Amino acid sequence: MYSNNGWYIVFTKTNKRHWLLSRLRGSQHCFAMSKSPGGSYWVIVNPSWTNICVEMAFVEDCPTPQDYWGADCEVIAVEALPDSDYNRQMFGVFTCVSIVKGLLGINKRFIITPNQLKRYIKNGI
Repeated sequence: MYSNNGWYIVFTKTNKRHWLLSRLRGSQHCFAMSKSPGGSYWVIVNPSWTNICVEMAFVEDCPTPQDYWGADCEVIAVEALPDSDYNRQMFGVFTCVSIVKGLLGINKRFIITPNQLKRYIKNGI
């Protein structure tokens, strides 16, 4: 399942307190992981409320995304397929979903929650 190509989108619960997150059922946060070109590192892009945290972790320390985050997450492997007209700026609120959509090249403005993104990816980009 875990090759050296593509992104692994991790869907999780969050410990952040926010009125909107308490209303979301299922996943409340998402972030992306990808193996480096040599395959020895994970590149982790984890958007938060105020910034984007980009980390690197050794694959030998955490061979799968579940080893990095924990067993209570759901991981979907997906290839980034930018649309041919996706050369414009992202428009919308700065959220974990908007950043992951930008990484994957998804140009669907009405996907705004992690659950909607998960459903879209599972149904095929």
